[in-house]
Amino acid sequence: MTAHLSLSKKSYFAIWHEGSGGRGANNMASAIVKILRQIMVDHPDTKELILRSDSCMCQNRNSVMTLALSLFIQDYRNLEAITQKFCEAGHSNIQEVDSMHSVIQRHLKHQEIFSPLGLVRKLNTIKNTQTIQMTDFWDFQAKAKKEFQFTRVPFTQVRQIKVTRVTGVVFYKLDHESADWTIVSVKTEPRSVRKGVQRKIKEIPLSKIAKPVIGLEKKERHQVYAPIHA
Repeated sequence: MTAHLSLSKKSYFAIWHEGSGGRGANNMASAIVKILRQIMVDHPDTKELILRSDSCMCQNRNSVMTLALSLFIQDYRNLEAITQKFCEAGHSNIQEVDSMHSVIQRHLKHQEIFSPLGLVRKLNTIKNTQTIQMTDFWDFQAKAKKEFQFTRVPFTQVRQIKVTRVTGVVFYKLDHESADWTIVSVKTEPRSVRKGVQRKIKEIPLSKIAKPVIGLEKKERHQVYAPIHA
């Protein structure tokens, strides 16, 4: 995953291999959280974050991502709001990210890379960038289904979503031109949870990762290049 910070013109790469996770909602939300954490380290006085992304339902515009951002904001007292703005089809507002992908392609075009570690090392040589290696993914999806009613948010229609330090309250717009936010409460905590308790990301269990299935072609290729011990 690639993110570009307009404030500093710096790009962030969150990378992981196919054995540790796929490209589902939990994976993308966890990657965004890791990138935002690094941004807050670089810019600790930030009071508001505005994220621009495409409108992919399974990755960006869904309850998992909204919950992840809602929990993330609880860890930073200075941070007051996080707004997601989704691009209209054919009218992308994230040219900086597309441009960064072109830079990566040009940088790696004539490079010989034989391992994931080699790829990370090459990415680290690109100016004004930072690579973040993903090792764990949080299971935001299970919590979103168990403790919240995100069906109250029309994710298929929203153009902007905002979360604040008030857990369980979501602001959304169906039109970029609209000046007013629609406010909905999505909180339905079980009775066993004390009223007023704010959950944080560190309390979310890690996502269980199924063992990847390695295809026959990849197995044969691995055997061909496997080291021979005398």
